[in-house]
Amino acid sequence: MKSVITKIIATTILACASVGAIAQTQSAADAERDWDNMHALNQYPIIPFKSTKTRAEVKAELVAAQKAGAIANGDNYPILPATTTHKTRAQVRAELVAAQREGLIANGDNYPIIKQAESHKTRAQVEAEVATAEHAAQVSGDHTY
Repeated sequence: MKSVITKIIATTILACASVGAIAQTQSAADAERDWDNMHALNQYPIIPFKSTKTRAEVKAELVAAQKAGAIANGDNYPILPATTTHKTRAQVRAELVAAQREGLIANGDNYPIIKQAESHKTRAQVEAEVATAEHAAQVSGDHTY
């Protein structure tokens, strides 16, 4: 009985020691990975920047952009220029109705219908093309329909 208890204790001690070794190995690997990540910035090339404008020119551009409303300032978003169109409201409305009639615009749950490309070849001509391509090893497989 004493030898069984001794074996259990020895096994428990070995198991605890191996778990500690695994934990140390994992921690060392994590630490090395983290160190590498922290110092990765030294691996990228440093590209020096040389401005072609003076500080005064940049400041003047900033002031002009702020006056034009092109710079966001706090809750004030940039004002975008209005788009211009050469069509009247009636023309745009007519285009919309025509597109809806042809099924090109989704209406609620009705998705646009994609029209199939029209073919000007007969089934026999297409089958002959497939056979020619298979013979030339351009297409492989069973093409029976």
